Amino acid sequence: MSLLVSMESPYSATSANNPVFCPEGVNEAEVRKRLLNEFYLEIGAGLGPLAGKIWRFGLMGYSCRPENVMVCLSALGSVLDDMGLPVHVGDAESAAHGAYAQMHVKDAQRKKKAA
Repeated sequence: MSLLVSMESPYSATSANNPVFCPEGVNEAEVRKRLLNEFYLEIGAGLGPLAGKIWRFGLMGYSCRPENVMVCLSALGSVLDDMGLPVHVGDAESAAHGAYAQMHVKDAQRKKKAA
C-alpha cells in the first residue's frame, strides 16, 4: 500500500501504537469511520500537530495476532481502493505473509542451532 510509518514525533509513537501517515488527499477520519462501520476495526487518529495526518495502529495483545493483522491490511486496502487510491488489494497481505514466513524460518534456524 506504500504507506509511510512515522517515528519522528512524540505525538506519533508509543510502545502500543504504530503511526502511519495517511496518504495525501485522503480523509483520514472517513477511513477510520468506514473501518469501524464496515469491518468492526478501530484505529486511532493522530494527536496534536499530527491530527488528521496519521493513523495509529495498536500493536498489543489480540489485535497483533497474525490473522488480525491480515484482516486489518485487507480492510484498509479495500477502503482505500474504494476511495479511489491506486491500491492493489492483496499486496500488503502478501508482504505480511512473507514477513511472517521469514520470522518462522529464523526461529526454526535458531532452535536448530540451540539443539
